[in-house]
Amino acid sequence: MDALPGGERDRHSLDRELHKAYLSFIELGDKPVATGHWGCGAFGGNHQRKAIIQLIAAAQAGVDLQYTTYGTKHISGFKEFYNAMVENNITVGKIYRALLNHLGWGRGAIFKEIEKEVLDMN
Repeated sequence: MDALPGGERDRHSLDRELHKAYLSFIELGDKPVATGHWGCGAFGGNHQRKAIIQLIAAAQAGVDLQYTTYGTKHISGFKEFYNAMVENNITVGKIYRALLNHLGWGRGAIFKEIEKEVLDMN
C-alpha cells in the first residue's frame, strides 16, 4: 500500500487510507494480515493513527490483524488500546468518529485520547 506524505490531514485523506487498507485486507479472505508502520517512515505518518486505521480496516474486512511494532516506542499502548475497545464493545464507527478529531500534522500519542473519547460516547 502506498501512503500519503504527512499522513491524514482531513476526512478525505483519512477515508482514502481506510479504503485502501480495507481493500488490501478484504482480498485475504480468512488469512491473517501481518502489517506494521505503513507510511510512518519517510512519509511522516503518525504511528498511532496508522495503527488505528489498520485496526478499523481489519475489523471491517473480517481479518485477524497481526501488527508488528519492531520495538518502536511510538506505538506503545496499542495492545491496551485494543483491549479497552474489545472489553467495552466499542464499534469501529465510534473509533472512526473519534479519529476525525485527531487528524493533521504532527499529532503525537493519540491512543489514550481516542480511548477516552469513545468511552465517553458509551
